Amino acid sequence: RRVSVGGGGVAPRAMAAVVVPMAPADRAAAEPSSPPQMAQQAWRMPPKADLEQAITFLQEDASSADRCVSCCAMLESATMRSAACHSGVLRAGAPRGFVRAMKEHLQNIEVQTLSLRAMQHLAAAVNLDGAKHISDAGGCAAAVAAMNAHPGHALVQQAACHALELIAFGGPEPRTRAVADGAVETTVRAMKAHKENSDIQHAALSTLQALVEESSDAAKRFSDASGPAALVSSLVMHKKDAQVQYWASLLVRTLSEWSTDVRVDIQRKCHYQGIELDLEE
Repeated sequence: RRVSVGGGGVAPRAMAAVVVPMAPADRAAAEPSSPPQMAQQAWRMPPKADLEQAITFLQEDASSADRCVSCCAMLESATMRSAACHSGVLRAGAPRGFVRAMKEHLQNIEVQTLSLRAMQHLAAAVNLDGAKHISDAGGCAAAVAAMNAHPGHALVQQAACHALELIAFGGPEPRTRAVADGAVETTVRAMKAHKENSDIQHAALSTLQALVEESSDAAKRFSDASGPAALVSSLVMHKKDAQVQYWASLLVRTLSEWSTDVRVDIQRKCHYQGIELDLEE
């Protein structure tokens, strides 16, 4: 797994977000095909004009699903491989383009996953306020909509979680927007729907940690959405997964800052399941 970085640095706190690997079939469908003789050639950054043209299409038209996939694939690859292009891509309005494409083609898995992955890369551009650019463009609502439209698709759920996590880590404003747009409730639903998938549990727990940190509203929403029960279920299901155990414990500590009742409730439920949480700082 590669940590999504860009724009001169990452958030000054531990982040679990990763560039979500696409399944071979999804990647093959999402990336334009190339002639056999081109397959072994080294990747090259697309010309600036091509990137800007792709962004303009996504912003102003986005009617063709196939062209949206091609444009999103180009931009996702460029933003993943080269942080140097982040400033220009953000300035050209790429987040607005991704959001429009996601709205126009809500049922298209490739458009959703490629857009979410590209938003991950841009949200990690801390020095460029990438997260704020995305949240201002409606990226939080688009990620939530993707999760609601594809509740059973693991790749969409994981990609959206990581995008929301990086947006939330981008500062108070993006975090508030993500919470208001329903990120907490949707992430809890992902945990419940994919109990056996450790990757989604890890992604969801780290996302919730980013959302709940410094947000009493997010903590309340988590409790109201039966988040504590989902958290305990994850701990029980993935007792031997160090990442799940770590992020779950960290989340409980953060929740405890807002409500000791929640901490006691979770600890009691865990005790009944034979789990003793390490909640020391």
